[in-house]
Amino acid sequence: MTQNAEADFADGNARMQISGSKSRNFYLRVARRFFGGSKERPAVDELLVTALGTAMNSAVAISDSLVKNQVATVVNIETSYYKSEDESRGTSRSIPKLSIKMKKNPDWKYEPEDEKEGEHDDTHEEHDEAEEAHEEEE
Repeated sequence: MTQNAEADFADGNARMQISGSKSRNFYLRVARRFFGGSKERPAVDELLVTALGTAMNSAVAISDSLVKNQVATVVNIETSYYKSEDESRGTSRSIPKLSIKMKKNPDWKYEPEDEKEGEHDDTHEEHDEAEEAHEEEE
């Protein structure tokens, strides 16, 4: 991912780092809530979905689901390599990285009742968990 593309997400937009530790449905809920907003956080117009290694399959599936459900459109897809340093061994390795820039469909309206029945409204917690997952990867 280029420095300019990363800089685009400094103000008013969100990033979501996909990992294998959470389900795809978890990330779909988080993405919908990023685009729809909540009492605690305003809606965003763009979302950067990123994933490393084997989590790239989930990032593609999540983005595809958002497009099929007319929540957002894909604006840009970039691939790169993330360099991981292992200081204890003095080695490094390159891990494939996928970045998908998505834009909210202006006609889409967030309806919390679309979420699965029986789930509590933990928008704030899910946003925080997604942000923490992103920070851990950096």
